[in-house]
Amino acid sequence: MKDDAQNFIRLGAFQAILAFSDDAQVVEAISEIAAQEKDPELKSYYDYFMEALIVKN
Repeated sequence: MKDDAQNFIRLGAFQAILAFSDDAQVVEAISEIAAQEKDPELKSYYDYFMEALIVKN
């Protein structure tokens, strides 16, 4: 990932929210956040985590 503090913060925040993914409303919010991401590299990470989340549930 390019050395951009904002991207690292957004990725870290996204990963932190995943800790609460046992709640269906949180999963819905996570999906919305992932869908709104514009950075292609972060979008790739988000898609990976969303795929793992779907497999988990």
